[in-house]
Amino acid sequence: MQDERKARAGNRVAPKGSSFGKKQRAVYLAVIFILLFVNIVLLCKMQVQMKHIHNTLAAVLNELELYQGNGASGQDAQRDMTGEGGESGYPAAGRDLAGNDAAGQITAEYEAAGLSSIVSGTAEGNSASNGVALDDMVQTPEIDYVSLCGLSEVEVPVRRSRSEALVRLKELAKEDEVISAIYKNNRLYSDNMITALANNPEMADFVAGYLDAPAKASGTGLTEAEKEQDYPLFLQWDPRWGYAEYGDNSNIGLAGCGPVCVSMALYYLLRDESITPDKIAEYSMKNGYYVSGTGTAWALLTDVPAEYGVEVSQPGVSEQTMKKALDQGDIIICSMRPGDFTARGHFIVIYGYDENGFQVNDPNCVARSRESWLFEQIGKQIKHIWVFSEKELDTVTQVEYHK
Repeated sequence: MQDERKARAGNRVAPKGSSFGKKQRAVYLAVIFILLFVNIVLLCKMQVQMKHIHNTLAAVLNELELYQGNGASGQDAQRDMTGEGGESGYPAAGRDLAGNDAAGQITAEYEAAGLSSIVSGTAEGNSASNGVALDDMVQTPEIDYVSLCGLSEVEVPVRRSRSEALVRLKELAKEDEVISAIYKNNRLYSDNMITALANNPEMADFVAGYLDAPAKASGTGLTEAEKEQDYPLFLQWDPRWGYAEYGDNSNIGLAGCGPVCVSMALYYLLRDESITPDKIAEYSMKNGYYVSGTGTAWALLTDVPAEYGVEVSQPGVSEQTMKKALDQGDIIICSMRPGDFTARGHFIVIYGYDENGFQVNDPNCVARSRESWLFEQIGKQIKHIWVFSEKELDTVTQVEYHK
């Protein structure tokens, strides 16, 4: 009997469950790994979203402080309204990009320009019992972006790789909190954005506001202060239009010097407030004037002015020719070689001259726009010029233009 049991045991086939169990464990491990990876990705996205929410709440809290300003001076209330500017792209009223106290200067500029200032935060002014509606009580002054962002000096632009640009930003970050924050989160910004900021620290607030900005123009138009100037400077990285799409996965702030210069030249001659940089940039993109990998086609500088009844000539580059055109009230746009204004290629506007040299509006730099430039300095850097002249329009052309 025992022998029979042993024989039966010896004839049994080994179960196949052992290999099947190993396969099951492998599948379970793969599923667990995938779930862990998905969770990590979701956590990263949530972290980015929480950062954006934090920045937005900080901006809202800054503005809410305006309404809690019992006993605050009018200057303090104005500083609260302008805020830190991280969300809007505008810098704080209390400091310029060099870290200097600018509140007093800005207040004086608002008063000189006749702009309404924010009411002081006195108990009487903020009391709900006085019956004054909050919207009627608080009036926001227009922002003079050129004054707020301009530096006294900007270094000559140079071509840098991303790693070289980050070395430069690390140096600038020591003296500028905005650039410091950008440097710490530099992975969120494109190579072009980083290299542009390294060449021009004036762009710091524009770059800081980029992550939360819509890719379109604000549509707010020109300010009253700009309308009072004969030759206002339009900056390509002004938040009113700088974030609008232009070029190869880029925007006006980085690639729109051509449309911005055309906008300036036409506005100087026609005083047409509708010809803002974003309008010219949009027209350029829709009609093929932006050449991928190259930039704005020169044809834009002749074809668009013709649509507005402005005559454009292209004389040779000489000091005498340029001064003669300016004496006649014309406006000049120059295509620039690498040098004082650009490391690659650039457009600038020349609107006048004095004993110190030519007066320039550089759409990429406030500091260079505040200088006068001798022909000996910039003559060899000018590749080509276009002279914009307002011509007399016949009746038919006038009707078509106003249409």
